[in-house]
Amino acid sequence: HSETPHRYGAPEGVIFDTVDDVWAQKTMILYVSGGDEPSMPPQGGSTSMDREMLEIWLQCGEEGS
Repeated sequence: HSETPHRYGAPEGVIFDTVDDVWAQKTMILYVSGGDEPSMPPQGGSTSMDREMLEIWLQCGEEGS
């Protein structure tokens, strides 16, 4: 999500323009994109492998990388 007109319904405070933006919202991202019934993205488009890779990066990566 970005500070552009095409936010795909994301709330105003949800901005992922930088890696630091993502790390700042790590807990929320893991909550809505992970688990057995992820709610993001709401219209699909990401595969279970995409979501698994995102979860691994957020769980195991270093902040800012």
